[in-house]
Amino acid sequence: MLCGDNRLIMPARKHIARTAVLLAALYCPFLPRVLAQRGGGRGGGSPFPSGPPAGFPVQDPEPLPASTMKTETLLVPVRVVIRDRDGHAIPNLRKQDFKLYQDGKQQDVLAFEAIASAAAPVTITPPSSSGSPDSGTAAPIIVARPPQRYVALFFDDIHLKLDDMVWARLAADKFLSSLGESDRAAVLTASGLGQADFTSDRDKLHQVLKNLAPHRAFAQPTAGYHCPPMNYAEADAIENQASDQVLGIVTQDTLNCAFSGDPVMLSAAKEVAEQSARQMLVDADADVGVIFQRIEQILRRVSVLPGQRQIVLVSPGFQYPGREPEFGAIVDRAVKSNVVVNSLDARGMYVSGMDDASSSARPHSGAAQGILFGLQRSASMMDSNVMAELADGTGGLFFHNDNNFDAGFRELAGAPEVYYLLGFSPRDLKLNGKYHSLKVSLATKSDFSIEARHGFFAPSRLESPQQAAKREIDDALFSQEEEHALPIRPETFMNQAASGEWRLGVKTNVDVARLKFQRVSAVNHEELQVSAALFDLEGNYVAGLQKTVQMDLKDSTLSDLKKTGVYVELDFDVKPGTYLVRLVARDSNDAHLSAANLSVDIPK
Repeated sequence: MLCGDNRLIMPARKHIARTAVLLAALYCPFLPRVLAQRGGGRGGGSPFPSGPPAGFPVQDPEPLPASTMKTETLLVPVRVVIRDRDGHAIPNLRKQDFKLYQDGKQQDVLAFEAIASAAAPVTITPPSSSGSPDSGTAAPIIVARPPQRYVALFFDDIHLKLDDMVWARLAADKFLSSLGESDRAAVLTASGLGQADFTSDRDKLHQVLKNLAPHRAFAQPTAGYHCPPMNYAEADAIENQASDQVLGIVTQDTLNCAFSGDPVMLSAAKEVAEQSARQMLVDADADVGVIFQRIEQILRRVSVLPGQRQIVLVSPGFQYPGREPEFGAIVDRAVKSNVVVNSLDARGMYVSGMDDASSSARPHSGAAQGILFGLQRSASMMDSNVMAELADGTGGLFFHNDNNFDAGFRELAGAPEVYYLLGFSPRDLKLNGKYHSLKVSLATKSDFSIEARHGFFAPSRLESPQQAAKREIDDALFSQEEEHALPIRPETFMNQAASGEWRLGVKTNVDVARLKFQRVSAVNHEELQVSAALFDLEGNYVAGLQKTVQMDLKDSTLSDLKKTGVYVELDFDVKPGTYLVRLVARDSNDAHLSAANLSVDIPK
């Protein structure tokens, strides 16, 4: 179980299934896969060899929906990495070793799990010999493993300057050459231009890196090459801080570059400076919107992949005023999906203000130059906050103030040996979307460093029991962990049509005798939800189906089924190739869940 202490988590599961008063969390159980961007296959078949008995309606298999939204409830997940002085993660810590505070008040840690970074291998489950007579040809079982690590190199080509990008992409190119055979990498960009999805084709990745270049989205041309020559910090000082000093400096610059220094045009120059400041902030905010949208898309993409999933953000940083809830939602999604976001400051050893063309290239008095340098120094520190907060919030690392990008990529793309997932239920939390601070410390003093999120945004709603059940199934479907709380025996078989096309059947037998039926009127009620998904050997989602089996059985029917069990079948039209099959089954009364991995090879 990924939830660690069964005494805590299993009762919570039952509680979720039976009541709308939920303590199951922003993310609980700690099953780290989000169902996103999914297609579907065609399904059919019956849960019984001779057809369903009376009073046993079986819904037709439904293609898995295109996307599933995670809804927040009340258990907040906190991913924590503890490192020693040499940067190595500390293993073997226990729940009692941690203290967790919300808004300065200590909280009870209700859920705890220590997780090693090594991805679990796919276990192969042989087909059962008790299948139905028309099961078809048994699928050959092969030993197959998906890639064990996925690394997305995400370049902020909207804010990166060309010289910084050159050094960063050279280091990234060296890093890609060091990846193992089971690793998959992607080169992605904020603009969406010039990128490559996850692949083992190193030559393709090298070529994409070689062609990376800055792409402005909405922002004005590079500072120093337009009139007035103004940067974000100066625009913010003029528009949001009402700084007469900065407005005076930029007005004089505007007078010189647009009106040949004619003092008669001073009023017009001031108006141009103010308008330019407003437009720069609007454009900058639009840029941030594009980047946040891209991060969301990338999180959805990597969340459906098995194994370790990491994003390395390469950026000089940026500010995002007014978008704090959006940023918080990104951190929450990453934590829920168990995706680590590491950050690399592409400015390297940065001397604030000294390399800013918009100020250093303009002739100013000593006092004016000091004001502009001070602004830029403050802005550069604020720019880096977004990268530090993304890394801290998701249990990642922030590499900054260092020109050794080769070491930076090696450090950031290496997963910690172990990390910890803590969960707590905030006391008296109002569902108003407000931000709450978090702090994690160790019970005993040490010189270890602690990497954990600094806060969370309160949800604005609770999830229903139906939503909680769906979330649990979705999470398990995209995990590699096997679970065995529900008595099932899965198998695969395949048939070939006259046209030569193959149909893959994924069948499971459920031991009805071990289910807990509820007496409703004169019948025995229980409901089964069975989902199956196919993945290729790259770990990419191919297709998925789900089926709901509602059982309202008379005593005699239930007695018969306790001897034979119930068969639930999902059928896929598939092309030749090797597939990894993930099967998840869950009952409604006890909220017991089982998940199994199989592998099948469809011949040409």
